Amino acid sequence: MAEQQQDQPKQETDITVDQQLEMIQLKQDLGQELTPEEGDLLEEHSSTYSLLEIAQVKQDLGQALTPEERECLHHHNQLKNTAS
Repeated sequence: MAEQQQDQPKQETDITVDQQLEMIQLKQDLGQELTPEEGDLLEEHSSTYSLLEIAQVKQDLGQALTPEERECLHHHNQLKNTAS
């Protein structure tokens, strides 16, 4: 039993990044400021979130978009309008 308990912290460390990213997403959804560390972590794992998703969330929160995010959003809207 004691051996199993020693293994558990390893599993927790494996999901820590996911938990942190979840917390960062929640903070963004609530419009809270991210710490520089959280911002770095989000950028580091930005492959998890598409540029489009980030741009949409920032737009929903009324945050300023980077030129890349604006371009991505613009392109997406054009595609959406063409499809309908």
